[in-house]
Amino acid sequence: MPGSPRDRYKPIFVEISTYRHLDVEPGTDVHAGETLTVTGVGPCPPSGEVTLELHDASGKYVAGPPGSYTIDENREWSGPFVVPDTAKPGTYSLRAGCASRSWGVIPYTPLSITVLADGQAAGTA
Repeated sequence: MPGSPRDRYKPIFVEISTYRHLDVEPGTDVHAGETLTVTGVGPCPPSGEVTLELHDASGKYVAGPPGSYTIDENREWSGPFVVPDTAKPGTYSLRAGCASRSWGVIPYTPLSITVLADGQAAGTA
């Protein structure tokens, strides 16, 4: 039997729901290669740093933009996110968090997005 309790238990995926959430334009039905404008709704710590990641339906990391987003004087953030060209049609989860040395990581409620097949129109998923 391995020595650490961490070695004896399978990890589980947990989604957190919070008043902090994400807003995306032009919407949640997208095509691979499309650029979304992602806005965090809910404040971040003034000295925080934002991370944004895309995960597949099984929770596996797919992509995240290089660097992070800047938090403005109102503790808000917004910026572009490019859906990878390699993303296959299906459901994905866009996840964000504000990391701060004093506050730890403050999560945003994950946002479900649908990558559409080539030629498929938004709203038909």
